[in-house]
Amino acid sequence: MAPIRPMLAELDLTEQQWRVLRVVDERGVTEAGEVARLACLMMPSLTRIIRVLEDRALLERLPHETDKRRVLLKITPGGCGVLRRNATRSGEIAGELAARLPPGGLTALLTLLAQLDPD
Repeated sequence: MAPIRPMLAELDLTEQQWRVLRVVDERGVTEAGEVARLACLMMPSLTRIIRVLEDRALLERLPHETDKRRVLLKITPGGCGVLRRNATRSGEIAGELAARLPPGGLTALLTLLAQLDPD
């Protein structure tokens, strides 16, 4: 995450907040528990992050249709805008990191990381 930190500092976002926005953007409306799992966060941390992102109008909570204990998360147009405005820059950073790996290294790394996921 070190290479992306300067960009996040300019956006006044933490690494965890960025991950939450990216997960919800990629998945669409998603249950909070699933966002926590995919963003590698504990639920108490996600709860605080949701509050901050809601206050900044980057994310919104939606009630679950059948289970009031569950919360759905949806990225707002403002949250999408933050990601879109920084897509080129974050892509360049990811490309620079991938270029430091040998050919096929990124694919191998992602395969190994996927094996750590219990699901």
